[in-house]
Amino acid sequence: MKLTVSATDRNGMKRVELLINGKVVAKDTRAAFTFSINPRKFGKKIKVKIRGYDKAGNVTTTSTRTWRR
Repeated sequence: MKLTVSATDRNGMKRVELLINGKVVAKDTRAAFTFSINPRKFGKKIKVKIRGYDKAGNVTTTSTRTWRR
């Protein structure tokens, strides 16, 4: 499964991380931020967050979204 994330900041984005069930499972440093994952590795209920770092050092994390297979 592929996930594409859109993240922007006036300072520019340094990297975006994909967190599944509280753990960083992938990082990308190039826009459009794209992740490939196998959802079967994470169980039937998956909690997903995206964490973005801008070039000024600021960090933002999305709210948790729950996905069920």
